[in-house]
Amino acid sequence: MKNFYMIKWGADFNDNYNYGADIRFVESDYVRFSSPLMPSGTAIKTWHSRTEYHESRKSPMLPLLENGQAYEIQVNAEFDNEDAVQIEIEFFDINNDVIDKLYFQNLKGHFTYPDNAMSYKVQLVNKKHQYMLFKYLTISDAGLTENFNIQYLEKLNLIRVSENHAGNPSTSEIVVLKNAKYVTSLTLSGHINYYFLLGNTTEASVLPAAVYIYDQLRHSGRQNLVTIMRGPCFNSLTQSYKYLPEGLAILLPTARLSNTPKKPVKQISELKRKLQVNELAYSILEKVALEKNKPSSVRK
Repeated sequence: MKNFYMIKWGADFNDNYNYGADIRFVESDYVRFSSPLMPSGTAIKTWHSRTEYHESRKSPMLPLLENGQAYEIQVNAEFDNEDAVQIEIEFFDINNDVIDKLYFQNLKGHFTYPDNAMSYKVQLVNKKHQYMLFKYLTISDAGLTENFNIQYLEKLNLIRVSENHAGNPSTSEIVVLKNAKYVTSLTLSGHINYYFLLGNTTEASVLPAAVYIYDQLRHSGRQNLVTIMRGPCFNSLTQSYKYLPEGLAILLPTARLSNTPKKPVKQISELKRKLQVNELAYSILEKVALEKNKPSSVRK
């Protein structure tokens, strides 16, 4: 089992460099940042693994790590030049004293979480930037990026994971979960293709994401076993996301629903739910047919 964490910028402006800075939130929770006059060596953004909520009124934005374990870190962003920023990691002991500090010039690297570390922080430090588009920060178990190909399809709110050098796995897993406000945490096993659909407050991406998943599995070249699961905070999603597991299960012959509770419901309510699930499944097929009939020159 391997762990993968995708960390966003966050909404706490106390952890940003704000003086004279132009900070704008754009689509997909990305952030445009520009402060050309800020001093070199100053932190643009700081993420913490431990906070004192009664003092700061904020929650940690970094995952808990295991002592002695090796990890990989990477910043996914766009910059105006190759030497715009660097990553710094500081590790703290039980007394909150710094026990080690690491620097990564090329925005990615490997580190081992110290045996006596109790917490850590990650900083994006200015060197000579003019502007940047920050997408997300990732921390993962060592070796994960060598063993897995991880794609974030931002327009679909979908994370696709496939294992490298493993041929065509016979198992796929679809997980429908709520798009986390700060940190998305995934646990990956070998020999499985994953589709993590990150639901949000709008339903615009539900159908395109469902069509993409259906197309990928339909053209996989073999009858893969497909498991469809409800992920964290599933019950807080909008209705279309809630119907998606059953809608895809109708369309995929080898699919099975997992961790779906069985509870008594009124007959009329159950009929309405099944009708809406079938309507969603029909919409997916209709969208696939329309895309198939488009001239190749106009397909997206």
